Amino acid sequence: MPTSIITPQTSRQIFVASLFLGMWVSGCGAGKSLSSSGLNYAYFKPETSYSGPLGRLELLRQGFAVDFDKVRICVEVGKSTIGDDQLLLETKLAYGAWLDAAGGYTEDDWRKFDFIKEAKCHSNDPSFAGFVVLVDQAKADPGEDLASDFQPEHISCTTGGGFKRCTGSGVTLGWGGPGQMEYWYQGNQEKWVKLSSYRPSSTRLSPFVRWLPLGEDIQRNTVAGLDDAHKQKLIANYQAMVPSGDVALADLSAMVKDLAAAQLATADDPVFGQSMQSFYDGDDTQIDKDYQGERGTFSTILHEVGHQYGMDHAHHPGQDSLTGQSATTKQNAGGQWVTDISAMAYGVPYLYLTADDIAGVQADKAAILAFLATKK
Repeated sequence: MPTSIITPQTSRQIFVASLFLGMWVSGCGAGKSLSSSGLNYAYFKPETSYSGPLGRLELLRQGFAVDFDKVRICVEVGKSTIGDDQLLLETKLAYGAWLDAAGGYTEDDWRKFDFIKEAKCHSNDPSFAGFVVLVDQAKADPGEDLASDFQPEHISCTTGGGFKRCTGSGVTLGWGGPGQMEYWYQGNQEKWVKLSSYRPSSTRLSPFVRWLPLGEDIQRNTVAGLDDAHKQKLIANYQAMVPSGDVALADLSAMVKDLAAAQLATADDPVFGQSMQSFYDGDDTQIDKDYQGERGTFSTILHEVGHQYGMDHAHHPGQDSLTGQSATTKQNAGGQWVTDISAMAYGVPYLYLTADDIAGVQADKAAILAFLATKK
């Protein structure tokens, strides 16, 4: 008697995480530490993360029966403050950075990625493995509320006791997750006979932010020790790559490593500072208003694409995370080992992957490989 091929409902899993920015009184802040823990931590369980670009690449590499032959990434273009080619390059930089950090991949593997500029990326389009969208409510599908997961930035200033004080509310800058797959089995539900893309991995950035290209972000950077000549060299290298169609993984990786060598993070939002200074210099005794901040695009894309690959928040892993211990991290109330020295944390908005990020994605890859090995 023949055995039926069954599609388990449990194959449709998705984990979505956000990038949240906290604002505080101007003049207060912590310097960034450049030490490394080398921790393997804060990545999603492979039952979820295999649906992301890293897992889909491995499905192709290992010859699983799948309904795709490329890791296709939709990049929604037509934005007001960042050019189409700039956004495409910064998307490639993020995917390439995580792939290179995972280790063991070649230019042939990178060529399995296909980045496609579209006027509208649909969150339920199974022909794509992932998408990157700077949210524009005008491009929403019928019944789709793209802005509901975000909120405007807000500044509140008061006067009291002879002092003026300004604070900003925390905001969600982006959301990301590894997508969904369907699989089939015949007889033994632990062995897959076919897989199908069900929903692409996601990267969505807030519609309430004016997103700026990497060149402008670097130009605004005031990191100590970054002289103007070095800054201009980094910008020139970026601008030279913008019009390129096919960019090699090695070139993308080299650019991110140059940013790491310069210890660059996204420049501070000038709008909050300008509003605060105007209040300090003026006669108003109170301000309470929403505003549109200006932020570099790349650091947020890098963080959200990390979620696509399977990375969770390094400073506060969720219940669906695997974590490990390190001498330089601290243990939270839930017993998880956490660190802020990571692009995947809510700490410094790095323009590169830290040693902790690299260790984490390598552990993530190992977990995905071990999981897929049980399915053949």
